[in-house]
Amino acid sequence: MRVLHLIETLGRGGAEQLLATLLPALKAQGIEPVLGVLKPPLDLLPQFEQSEIPVRQFPGFSKWNLLAGFHHIDALVRSEEIDVVHAHLYFPSLYSALFGARRDVPVVESFHNLAYAGANQGGWKTGLRRSIRSFLLKRGTDRFYGVSQAVANHYREALGLTNVGVIYNAIDLSAIAQAERAQPEGDAKRALQVMVPGRLVHEKGHIDLLDALAGSGLEDFQLTFLGGGPLENKLRAEAAARAIDLSIIPDLPHAELLNLLSGADIVVVPSRFEGFGLTAAEAMALGKSVIATTAGGLPEVVGDAGILVPPNSPAQLSAAIETLAGDAEQRAKLGQMGANRIRSLFDVNVIAAQLANEYRSLVTSDRS
Repeated sequence: MRVLHLIETLGRGGAEQLLATLLPALKAQGIEPVLGVLKPPLDLLPQFEQSEIPVRQFPGFSKWNLLAGFHHIDALVRSEEIDVVHAHLYFPSLYSALFGARRDVPVVESFHNLAYAGANQGGWKTGLRRSIRSFLLKRGTDRFYGVSQAVANHYREALGLTNVGVIYNAIDLSAIAQAERAQPEGDAKRALQVMVPGRLVHEKGHIDLLDALAGSGLEDFQLTFLGGGPLENKLRAEAAARAIDLSIIPDLPHAELLNLLSGADIVVVPSRFEGFGLTAAEAMALGKSVIATTAGGLPEVVGDAGILVPPNSPAQLSAAIETLAGDAEQRAKLGQMGANRIRSLFDVNVIAAQLANEYRSLVTSDRS
């Protein structure tokens, strides 16, 4: 069975990294994936080439030229002998739904985020785009999956969909095992390492963490943001204003990010909005103690294997950090619980088998 996955870019985002993890595991399940990419950047292309995943780049055209998107998918499906089309993110979902409404090839979509929450809730442009998406998806997409129950619920309400299932994001435990382990946290000469993996955008709540640390009694610590983004300069200035020693390491290859993250004593995910929480899951898989907010899918990821606080709550975040900072035994306990939880619920081989079964059931059943 051949499945065409569609994604907007191969930048270093969560959905893109998920595909780099998931598609090789699908190959092991007997699924032959082909990846269609709408436009640059292509940062993750070497990972797909190394895994021998065919990557087909769309020709340049206006993203709102839905007919061009339809025709290119149609051509790919014919030339690659595709059995299922699987869309990820906004414009691939439009093109594939239009294709699915006109061709007898099953179409599925994965929802990765809370696209209509926060700053995206209002405005006529957002409303129009949401209406277009809802209209097309109801007519041309056969199955929908959220990467968490929170995401599935979000799209049921936002787009008026009734059949959104859940297939969790996958974690490559072999990549976790290969991460180079940094200096152990028991070294008394070493400052407490507090790390935050993720893009530097408003939704990730970095400013809440800076407020939390400024209001805490914590003294000997090093704060590191692992990721880049438009708020980099602003966050450097905000940290300096609070006399916080902040390091920012942007644009990391995934393996290097895992290597650095393995040196954390505490990993904080202070998100205001979060579809799944891939960075929290990877930190847990590495055996790190995690503090996260209750935003979106994070409680589904963290469960009772970390500390959860409400989003936009620097005082509660500060209290949680102080608690773990002074208790190495509790950090180790949570780290072990987290690793066990990720291994049992989010192993890429388990998720790939689940998705492969979904594909097979779809192509053997009558399309509704």
